[in-house]
Amino acid sequence: MIESNKLHLENFSERKKITILQDLYATVLTYNFLIAFKLQIDDSIHEKKEKGYKTNINILAGKLKDKFIKIMLTDDKEGKDRLINGIKNFAKRNLVHRWKNPHNPELNP
Repeated sequence: MIESNKLHLENFSERKKITILQDLYATVLTYNFLIAFKLQIDDSIHEKKEKGYKTNINILAGKLKDKFIKIMLTDDKEGKDRLINGIKNFAKRNLVHRWKNPHNPELNP
């Protein structure tokens, strides 16, 4: 479920319906990319048996925000892959500790 406060959906700068919808769709698209990156990075962390850590979503969001347009506008596949792998490697170097969840022990590392 998407939380509106995480996506800043209250902060529309436009007044026309079409531009607000465009802003909404762009925000949801960016959020979907962010979550896809996070899930891929978390999977690679778990493969390496680093279960006590998880992706720092704030660091990942900032890096993705900087590179998202460049990824979308790059025509060659190698260039896109290089940008995407750079973001993933950056995020893997900036992990955060996963705290124990007393309400759901299955989520504990």
